[in-house]
This record gives sequence, structure tokens and C-alpha cells, in this order.
Amino acid sequence: MNSARKLWKESALVRAGVIMLLFLVAFSLAGPLFSRFDRDEISISEVEKPPGNGHLLGTDEMGRDIFTRLAYGGRVSLAVGIIAMLIQLVIGVTFGSVAGFFGGIWDSLIMRVTDVIMCFPFFVISLSIAALTGPSFTNVILIIALLRWPAMARVVRSSVLSLKNREFIEAARALGLSRTEIILRHLLPNSSGDII
Repeated sequence: MNSARKLWKESALVRAGVIMLLFLVAFSLAGPLFSRFDRDEISISEVEKPPGNGHLLGTDEMGRDIFTRLAYGGRVSLAVGIIAMLIQLVIGVTFGSVAGFFGGIWDSLIMRVTDVIMCFPFFVISLSIAALTGPSFTNVILIIALLRWPAMARVVRSSVLSLKNREFIEAARALGLSRTEIILRHLLPNSSGDII
């Protein structure tokens, strides 16, 4: 937390990036409230009009308001990004902590699966899966999450490997904590910086 505060104070790029991100989130969430046009409202008489006449950013080739469509599109992009990240976080943290803590056959098996997934180009595989499963909001989220978790698993695994033989983990074992308790109470909280 202190390093985040320090970075915020010292880096103008970080502040600018956070402010821009907050602006985009606010625009996506509140933008449609400031528009009197429907997202899918077609107006043949206003095809490809420049900004003006109530259309802040003009209209597209079907006469739809670009400002309204951008705001709704931002909502979809944010939802896809956040949900896909949460799913890959759960999968990656689970597999990475199991691989790092238990080692042996679990480590070999999980790391070989991550190697196989990571060796294929993301866009080629994601487009192939999307062609097979069809276009939908849910499919996009699942494709991104299921193809991106290996990177998170590797980060968590390396963090757990560096922590699992430290003194506080030995003390937790000596106190009789189960493996699950050690992972959840000690290893993952101490790996939170790497995970974030």
C-alpha cells in the first residue's frame, strides 16, 4: 500500500493514467444518461451527420448516435475485462498456489498444461474457438479467461515457491495448520503484491 502511495505521488504518468481510466469508467456508466437518443435508434434522415443537432459526436452509417453507442460499448468492454480478469484470477491463483505449494506431480502436470496453452498464439486460438462456439458476450469472457490464466498461475507459483520454506510457514506447520489454511492465510496474502 505504501509503494502504491509513493508511486502515485512521484509519477505524473500514473496519476494521468488513473484519472483517464476513471473518466472512461464514468463516461461508460453515466454517458447514456446525458443522451436523449436510444442506443439502437435508426434515423435514415440523419445518416453520417457531423456533430451537431443534439448528436455530440455525430451519427454513423445507419443514423445512430455515436456518443450513446460509445458509452454503451464502454460498458460492454468494462464488463468483459473485469469479469474475464476475475475468472482468470481465480483459476490462475488456484492452480499456481497448488503447483507451488504441493510440488511434485501436481507442479509438473499444471506447468505442462500452462506451457501447452501459452505456446499457441492467443489470437489464433481465440478466433478459432470463437468460430466454433459462436459470437456471444459469455463466450468472449470465457475465451479470454481460459486462455490467459497460465500467466497468472506462473506468477503465483513462483511467489509461493519463494515463500513456502520461510520461517513463518514452518511455524504455521508446527502449529498444526492444514495445507489449505497455510495457503489461504499465509502464502496468498504474502503473494498479493505479485498477484495485483
